[in-house]
Amino acid sequence: VALPGLVSFADRLSSSDLIDRAGGLTAWADLSRSYVNRRVGGNSTPLSSAGRIYDGDIIYVARKVKKGGGFLGTLRDVSLLGAGIALSALAIDQLAK
Repeated sequence: VALPGLVSFADRLSSSDLIDRAGGLTAWADLSRSYVNRRVGGNSTPLSSAGRIYDGDIIYVARKVKKGGGFLGTLRDVSLLGAGIALSALAIDQLAK
């Protein structure tokens, strides 16, 4: 998404509404590999079949994989993974308060 991070939640918003609140999809978004991590139960569900989104759920929008990225591509992917983990930890910390 264009502005990854926490977004304000309102009941009955769809996943696309919440993605729009995060600035919308970029050209690199891969919805076929995106999923929702449920706050209750911790289950992961493909975004396409997630249905209703609840307060505290985390939507992960995957990035399209570019073949042949070499070392810099791998470094970028590892950095993005680390940033995603840190963002998830921050979100969980904020929800716990």
